[in-house]
Amino acid sequence: MQWYNNHHRHSAVRYVTPNQRHSGEKSSLLKHRHAVYEEAKRCNPQRWARHTRNWNQVSEVWLNPPLENQLATEEVLMAAETAASPEDNLHLGPFLT
Repeated sequence: MQWYNNHHRHSAVRYVTPNQRHSGEKSSLLKHRHAVYEEAKRCNPQRWARHTRNWNQVSEVWLNPPLENQLATEEVLMAAETAASPEDNLHLGPFLT
């Protein structure tokens, strides 16, 4: 439990530990990471095709999201698949079914 709460950085909360999230350290950590990434992008722009990692704070985290959250996510994914045109998949060549 000690390791999980104080050392393990969770991807769902932007790679901070649960303890950092609950103690209020997350804000300064995420601001610092954002600044570091922006400086790295400025110094080496060819490394990034678009933007750097999203270091915005996460407002809610769920271990077991409510059913309505799961359904909303599935609806968004299905809408995105439906909206994709066949031309979007030309690069797949023989892998299309």
